[in-house]
Amino acid sequence: MAMTEPPRESAARRKGWELLAALARRHEAAALGLGILGNAAFLLGSIFFLFGSLERVGIWLFIFGALGMLLGSVGTALVKWKYDGS
Repeated sequence: MAMTEPPRESAARRKGWELLAALARRHEAAALGLGILGNAAFLLGSIFFLFGSLERVGIWLFIFGALGMLLGSVGTALVKWKYDGS
């Protein structure tokens, strides 16, 4: 059985990733800010879980915190991938 080469990434797909990385680079501070806000939302949500009346708000803070951290991490990873080579 002959081994085949893995499919090459299309030029359009590569261009799309490069554009996304350039956007992340231009807004690197925003990605960092989203990560920090996400962490703060997690901390505040954790405190809200201690009080029964604030539990629902704590749940939503966890959800928004997770989203902020995810977006911040993706932006940082794109910048590192494209510009730092790591």
